Amino acid sequence: MLRDKAYTRFKQRLFDGDLKPGQFVSQRELCAVVDMKIGPVRDALKQLQAEALVKVIPQRGIQIADVNVKLLRDAFELRVTLELHAVRRYAETGDIAALDMVEERMGAIAARARRRFTAELGRDFIRADLAMHQSLIANLGNALIAETYRVNADRILLMQLTNRLDSGRLLSAIEEHMTVIAALRRRDTDGAAAALAAHLEAAQRKMMGVA
Repeated sequence: MLRDKAYTRFKQRLFDGDLKPGQFVSQRELCAVVDMKIGPVRDALKQLQAEALVKVIPQRGIQIADVNVKLLRDAFELRVTLELHAVRRYAETGDIAALDMVEERMGAIAARARRRFTAELGRDFIRADLAMHQSLIANLGNALIAETYRVNADRILLMQLTNRLDSGRLLSAIEEHMTVIAALRRRDTDGAAAALAAHLEAAQRKMMGVA
């Protein structure tokens, strides 16, 4: 459907940095950014507003979701709740062999970061990070949880756009991932949950500027 295409293009432009958190745009400007006509864009805006990625303000236009401390705390509270449940289940029933690919991907990114950190590498890490966390959720096989997680993950991605990633934090985060993976390989539910909780706490502190 054209609405779905407009929705997908909006998120691509947002996460590519063509739209900025807190920015105001008109419907005409938004149509130009996503290169689609007004009808599908208006339909997509209904879903985007329901997911709190935009706010339609009469007489002012469309505001891209702004990042604030409350949104960050709320999003991470939901994330922790879902992921700690998911990582315990993965430790019990997840495909351990699938972790090889995750580990290899993270290792390759770490090797590149030690040579030279770039904005492109930071985006590659964010995509790899999201894929790992999504795999935990996918293992639950629960469509309702998966959809709730997807919407919340978009909010967290939005926050990451405003948070400067550097090689030090990237390498620390990868090390935290490897600790989670090692516990999953041992089928250590408590160890995996503890390692993931530490990783998420570090990520939240970094986004709040306290780490």
